[in-house]
Amino acid sequence: MYLPISHMRVQAANALVTPSMISPCPIMAAVMFGHALGDTIGCETTGVAIIHHDAQLRGERMNPHKRKEFQPHQMRSATYINGKDYANKSNGPTLSLQPVALADLEWSIILELSCDGEAGLNAGQIKKLRKRLRGGRLAGGQIVGYSAADEAFPALLGKEGAIAKKIGGGHALIDRSDRLIHPERSRLEQLMKIGTGDRDVVAEESGFFVPAPMGYAMVTEFEERKGSREGLPHAFGEIMVGLAEYAGIRTLGERGFEAQSLLWRHHWDVDNAAFILSQESY
Repeated sequence: MYLPISHMRVQAANALVTPSMISPCPIMAAVMFGHALGDTIGCETTGVAIIHHDAQLRGERMNPHKRKEFQPHQMRSATYINGKDYANKSNGPTLSLQPVALADLEWSIILELSCDGEAGLNAGQIKKLRKRLRGGRLAGGQIVGYSAADEAFPALLGKEGAIAKKIGGGHALIDRSDRLIHPERSRLEQLMKIGTGDRDVVAEESGFFVPAPMGYAMVTEFEERKGSREGLPHAFGEIMVGLAEYAGIRTLGERGFEAQSLLWRHHWDVDNAAFILSQESY
C-alpha cells in the first residue's frame, strides 16, 4: 500500500550537500526519513516516491543581473556579549563561523509500505505517525506543517492512486544519473555542465535537472569506534552525488512512467563498498 505525506513544509533544511556544492534536493534524507516513519508505525518501507512543490534557498544576490553570484545566509556560532562566549580564547576573541547553506522546502513523500496482515492504517498507527511528524526534522530542517498523513491507497498512480487523491500537482524526482555518462567528459564535468546550464549541453539535454546526494562510498572498513550511534559498527565515507530531474506529474503517463519507476530504493553495491539510492528505469 502507498501512504502519502502530502505538502510537508520544512524550514531551514541543509542545502550544502558537499563542501563545494549547494542543492535544495535532499533525496537521501527524504528516503531515510521515509524508512524511519515506516518503522514508527510497525511497517517496512520498501520504497519512497518524492514530489517537489517548492524550494527557496536562504540567501541573496547583491547584483540581480549576475544570476550565478548567489550568497547563502550564514549563521554564526557565537554572539558578542562579554567576550566569554567566543571561541579560541587562547589567541584572543574570534567569532567562529561554519559555512552553511539552508533552504525552505515544500515536498510530498509517498511511502510504499509492507505491513503484516494490514489492509490499511489503524487509528493507533495514524496517531504514532502524526506524533512523529509533529516537530520532526527532514535534512536537519524543522517540519512545520503538512496537509495530510492519514490514509493509505492500494495504488500510486491512476485516478484512484495516492498522487491523484492527496498530492495534486508537482514534480516527481527522477534519477537521471545515467546522463552523467558522456564519451568525451568525465562524470564531474558533465554534472557541472548540466547543473549550471552550460550552453554546450543545451542541445543534448532537456528538462529541469539538479545535483543531489544519492549514496555514500566507504573509505574505511566498518569497525567499533568510540562514540558511534547506538554502539553500531562505524565506517567513514564520502558522499556520492548523482543527477535528478524534476518531472511534471501530469507528464508521467505520456513519458511512460510506471509506479515502480518513481520509487527510490536503497541497496549496497556488489562489494558492499557503497550505499546507493536508485530507481528502476522506465
